Amino acid sequence: MDLELQIASYENVSVLRCRGKLTYGPETNELVRTARQALETAKEIVLQMAEVTQIDSGGVGALGTVLISARNRNAEVKLATLHPRVAEVLRITGLELLFDIRTSESEAIVAFLTKRTLAR
Repeated sequence: MDLELQIASYENVSVLRCRGKLTYGPETNELVRTARQALETAKEIVLQMAEVTQIDSGGVGALGTVLISARNRNAEVKLATLHPRVAEVLRITGLELLFDIRTSESEAIVAFLTKRTLAR
């Protein structure tokens, strides 16, 4: 498998750090499985994508599946630190309009924490 996932948690925000290729096959299945597992305990997820250098239609589909899974659970997903090639694919496919995309992992986490504070 050419995708590595590392899971971290900060202030009840799950962070999935992705490294490698997000392409059709075991990689996309693993991302969806791991994200769904994170959604069992968290309502806020950051997909840190800085080291994802390649994405294909399967990867785009996996991101869409993660987004739908989150919305079905009243949860939210933010993308952080997109590699320029990945950002271009998301722009071309229109997925950039569906995701909240942040320039860094910390910015995405702070956005969740700020939203919580404002909701109180």
